[in-house]
Amino acid sequence: MLVRTLIATFVTGLCLTACSSSHHQTAPTSPRGTAPTPTTTIGRAVSVVMRFRAGMMELDPSPGATPAISAARALRAAGGEQPGNVPDVLLGRLTVSDYGTGSTSGFHPLVDHRLVWFVLYHHAKLKQRGCHGACPPIDGTEAVPVDANTGESLGDWGWSGA
Repeated sequence: MLVRTLIATFVTGLCLTACSSSHHQTAPTSPRGTAPTPTTTIGRAVSVVMRFRAGMMELDPSPGATPAISAARALRAAGGEQPGNVPDVLLGRLTVSDYGTGSTSGFHPLVDHRLVWFVLYHHAKLKQRGCHGACPPIDGTEAVPVDANTGESLGDWGWSGA
């Protein structure tokens, strides 16, 4: 029992250390000139594969890649900071697939391994699809990839839940 307690304490301490705010970069100022927000992650390159929308969106690390536009410019192109919704702005190579025919896997890439600033709004208010009449927005996550070379927004994707 003592060994289990020691292991659980060690693992908890390790997780808290790995997730501490001292390991995250923060922007010196926001694009709108307000005070810095300690939870903002602007301009961090991803170091591990990240998957979203049940694996239909994949953000891969891109070691050594040099974007032509800054993370702050990409954030402005995506819509900037929003009240109560401080986004993450991550650099990586994005692939977005969707269901389709004509491929061996059944999926077609809409965006294929493109270097992007991936802007994630974690507290977005999303419109309900298929709702008729006055429907309240639902809480969810909105992703807005911005081409890291041109500054062009590649669209936006939203999903409810975490």
